Amino acid sequence: RSLSRARLMELLCGNCLPLVLGSVGVLVLYQLLQRLRHKAYIQDAVVVITGASSGLGKAALSPAILPSMVQRRSGHIVVISSVQGKIAIPFRSAYAASKHATQAFFDCLRAEVEQYGIGVSIFSPGYIRTNLSLNAVTGDGSKHGVLDKNTAEGRDPRDVADAILKAVGRKKQDVLMAGLLPTVAVYMRTLCPALFFKFMAARARKERKAKDN
Repeated sequence: RSLSRARLMELLCGNCLPLVLGSVGVLVLYQLLQRLRHKAYIQDAVVVITGASSGLGKAALSPAILPSMVQRRSGHIVVISSVQGKIAIPFRSAYAASKHATQAFFDCLRAEVEQYGIGVSIFSPGYIRTNLSLNAVTGDGSKHGVLDKNTAEGRDPRDVADAILKAVGRKKQDVLMAGLLPTVAVYMRTLCPALFFKFMAARARKERKAKDN
């Protein structure tokens, strides 16, 4: 058992890419992984594709990945978060909270590992055209099975993967990959929070009214 655990740790910390699967979708993972294998400048990158759990990044990085990177004094951690790690949208509190936690955790980690030559990049995309809503479960545990409009009109996963690869090659640290309105909302939250809060309150009233009808 100890030998198996040692081999697993060696696999995680070696030349292969440690991957934590999550919300971006299998197609993005496939495209990203295939391209990463052919990009010499990011051979040491670690791709952390986060799920909903705010503790997922810490659980994956702390025991296995970071010690190896610190010892080598090199590496690059790539985090796929969400625009909802930048702004909070009504009726999505749990998801927004987990993404805000992801943003905060890796912002702290970036500062802490910079002295070891380790980079941390956080990507915050908007809607991506995946099967996420199809595979989501409802409150009673049944499958949602519906592709919602926003997801259907989202960005092609391959375009997102290409954009991420280019940004990683340039060692960008924090990249917002949302459309015009979400991007405006992010800046509004920072520069004019009172207006942002009024806008979100109006959105909440509109969504509640639509559900009641």
